[in-house]
Amino acid sequence: YRMSPEISVIVPVYNVEKYLSECIDSILAQTFRNFELILIDDGSKDKSGEICDGYALKESRIKVIHKENAGVSEARNSGLEMAIGEYITFIDSDDCVDSDYLEYALSETKKRNVDMLISGIVMEYFTAEKESIQYSITRSQQLNVKTLFEKLQLDYPQICICGPWSKLYKNSIIQRNGIRFDKNLSNGEDTCFNLDYFKKIETVFFSEQIFYHYRRLNPNSLFSVFREDSYEILDYVYSKMYTLILEQNCSREAVQRFKEMYYSMLIGGVASFFYSENNISKKRRMQQIKKVCEDPLVQEYENENLQRARTNFVIQMMKCRKHYILYNLFAFNGLIKKAKKARQ
Repeated sequence: YRMSPEISVIVPVYNVEKYLSECIDSILAQTFRNFELILIDDGSKDKSGEICDGYALKESRIKVIHKENAGVSEARNSGLEMAIGEYITFIDSDDCVDSDYLEYALSETKKRNVDMLISGIVMEYFTAEKESIQYSITRSQQLNVKTLFEKLQLDYPQICICGPWSKLYKNSIIQRNGIRFDKNLSNGEDTCFNLDYFKKIETVFFSEQIFYHYRRLNPNSLFSVFREDSYEILDYVYSKMYTLILEQNCSREAVQRFKEMYYSMLIGGVASFFYSENNISKKRRMQQIKKVCEDPLVQEYENENLQRARTNFVIQMMKCRKHYILYNLFAFNGLIKKAKKARQ
């Protein structure tokens, strides 16, 4: 007789032979033992699949799925189909966790009888300097979903609720509501998964503790990868978040903070079309500006006195559809960026 696992740890794996063992070892070193580890080899071209099989031979708690490459959403969804634990947590295959992560997450979730636990993360940039940045809440607290969104960008940065990592979910809520990662999204699928989950729950325990080490080999890799469809993704993901904030009847201040965050990301997305290394045609840049000017949140902007004067000005120009002024502004900004890069 073998006790069924209380936690299913789902790890999507793709071409990470260099870091995979460190990830798996950190999971097997947990002080809490009653978990299953589901490794989904998403058609890796390197030795990642063999590494998964090697661990599974030695450790009965490990299950391995080998599948054709179909992306991280499909991989995580495959894990969810197989998971039999009462709780679910996701870990990326190039990251690692502290040994008391599962024990802490489970005991706090049960003790407080909440639907979800969120803890902080430390982002580790493996550059010559080996920098790290911590993201967490200012102090541990139990919240309902409305309060969680009231405090967005206030008590904690938005990244804490967007990723699937450093969270403990109830498997029953995921399965009962058919919550899955959207395989049609090339980015933001994890935020959408969390938003779908938030819609179905009441309470969250948000811990100031940090257990999760999010590895970034290049300090620029998270935010500066250029995608031509960045606006479409941003619009889709943040429309879902905005809808949830409105459904929860969050305060005017919370809505305002959300809009400010959205506007700055919108401006950053357009600006990336003007970086010289992205090599985008003038026609395509202008198309992007015209498209963003029609954004519903831009068009409902009313001199909202955002904290940054520059953001106010740019959004005002977008609302008034001053396409050529915006084009020259972003082009000038791109030249400044290029000059700064040349000086470095």
